Amino acid sequence: MELFLYHGRYDSKAVMDSWGFDGPRLKGVTGLRYTYTNLELWFESPEAAQEAKKLTDWADGAFEKSLEITESHGMVVCHLTDENGATRAAYFGDWILE
Repeated sequence: MELFLYHGRYDSKAVMDSWGFDGPRLKGVTGLRYTYTNLELWFESPEAAQEAKKLTDWADGAFEKSLEITESHGMVVCHLTDENGATRAAYFGDWILE
């Protein structure tokens, strides 16, 4: 499976009049665990988890093949690098496992 992040914006408080931008597609996903307010994403291999970590800047999870999804204001947060090499927080209001 893949986790696809979309409905992105750079300001978590922005009033959206469109769907915003698409985020990264994370490949090799095998599961998702939600415990209270902790989201943990599971991958088929440690390499798939580390590749996703490069795309999102999420922290390593409790297990070798997992990452902790960062959440803020009800949105998933990634730190993306723009075309100028600057890293900034991006907020995604929607996501789907396909």
